[in-house]
Amino acid sequence: MTPADPVGPRVAALVRDLAARAGLDRARAYRLRLASDEIATNAVTHGGVDTVSLCGGLDDTRVWVVVEDNAPPFDPRTYDPEVVLTDPHEREPGGLGLFLAHSGVDELHYERTANRNRTTLVIHRELSVPGGNPESSVPDGTAELSVPDASAELSVPGGTMEPGAGGRRGTGG
Repeated sequence: MTPADPVGPRVAALVRDLAARAGLDRARAYRLRLASDEIATNAVTHGGVDTVSLCGGLDDTRVWVVVEDNAPPFDPRTYDPEVVLTDPHEREPGGLGLFLAHSGVDELHYERTANRNRTTLVIHRELSVPGGNPESSVPDGTAELSVPDASAELSVPGGTMEPGAGGRRGTGG
């Protein structure tokens, strides 16, 4: 088990809760989960941190996840897609995580604040989705993810959820 392994299920639980509240279709929920997982996993794998903070929210038109860490400064907006332009047989394995994050979300924002990286990943909502939550906003869900403690719970508004099986984990690249 690598240090990043516990991250995926916790990210999936937060995004699953947000997606249900927002009435996101499966494709949009998956894209937000994959992008969030990639950014969080990169902080652990490449930034050397053992704690990643997550929060999420929604409004009438958007659903977002904010990933914060205290790794050295890294702005994912500076990503160079050259790795995906390279022949797959000639490149090293991995390195696709930021490509997946960028291509999966409608907006990606970054800021360095209080010696922390803060990356905000946004998916636009379709307001006509049947069964969507009519609330214009909900309290943000927050979570502190300690790695490698796979038994930690994910704290969300209205109680506590056990981390769920998040399906396929991101590449971490």
